[in-house]
Amino acid sequence: MRSILTPTFTTGKLKQMTHLINECANTLKTNLGKLADERKPFETKSIWGGFTLDVISSTMFGLQADSQQQGKESPFVKHAKSAFDFHPFHIALGVIFFFPILTPLLKLLKIQFIKKEDQDFFVNLTTKTLALRRTSKEVRPDFLQLMMDAHKEMHGKSGEVHNGLTDTQILAQSLIFFLAGYETTTTLLSMWSYCLATNPEWQTKLQQEVDDVIGGTEITHAKIKELPLLDMFMSEVLRVYPAITRFDREVGKEYKLTDQLTLPKGTDVAIPVYYMHHNEEYWPDHNKFDPERFTAEEKQKRNPYTYVPFGLGPRNCIGMRFAKYEAKVAIVSALQDVTFIVSDKTQVPMDMTKMKPGGFLYPKDGIMLEVQRR
Repeated sequence: MRSILTPTFTTGKLKQMTHLINECANTLKTNLGKLADERKPFETKSIWGGFTLDVISSTMFGLQADSQQQGKESPFVKHAKSAFDFHPFHIALGVIFFFPILTPLLKLLKIQFIKKEDQDFFVNLTTKTLALRRTSKEVRPDFLQLMMDAHKEMHGKSGEVHNGLTDTQILAQSLIFFLAGYETTTTLLSMWSYCLATNPEWQTKLQQEVDDVIGGTEITHAKIKELPLLDMFMSEVLRVYPAITRFDREVGKEYKLTDQLTLPKGTDVAIPVYYMHHNEEYWPDHNKFDPERFTAEEKQKRNPYTYVPFGLGPRNCIGMRFAKYEAKVAIVSALQDVTFIVSDKTQVPMDMTKMKPGGFLYPKDGIMLEVQRR
């Protein structure tokens, strides 16, 4: 499955989707401008969540969800928000996070990650979109189209069966794309804007870099690659505030870790991302926000396995490249027009002992910021 899906996340495919992401970013800029004119604090997740949903609906399903339109809630937005309500999503995550050995009980008790009505909505949406694409012969540069192309390759021109995607697999991957891409990217963008507001000297540096490379012109994949300070800043955000604080891997075969410890096949191994990113041995003064840790020279000095916001190895996050690019386009678009500032409702420093339940690193009381026009 992974070998089939990996080509859909290549640089070439990202370039094809840039205009879809830019369209969502243009709406984002309009809304940020309105917030700047209102001069009042806002919860960052509300602005970034709408952007992320619009990107997912456009690049995945080929739909215009209008998630960022105020006073309007489409069925897509309604079910997307419902999917991340406390029950049953957080119950399922809680079991997997704290008691991974009990994960099989989720199936036995029929506890799903998302409510059945929300799951049915996205399954029906994907099914109808697939049927419409096949009937109308419409071709879009989105992930659904790329998976449909893989489906065609499965049957081949002469009808022989190859290793491609079935409709059921396309449905499953569409749902995973949404579940994996919404909350994580929204969290990254919220933390990123918080770090901009609380590190104004770095925000000025990034704005200058954006002005020099892009200015007020259209954002392209090539120009995003010419922003090294932006990449360093994002890397430090992901170190200090990784959206996923832990991930698990199953031992594929017996492995001798040390002379005293051998891991039997089938052992569940928890990778403590947050702890690793704050280990003083590898990250001196680990609570200090310092993008200089990610210069080319500094990265060469460290063991690469001390930094794992997207995992590492053959089973790292398949959507990593897309998520990072999407986030960069959003931040660059914002920095072209506005500056993020701390408000009287911003919690500084952030209380890391009060996080929302569910496995994602996000403050229980949210992140309140203000923006002002440049």
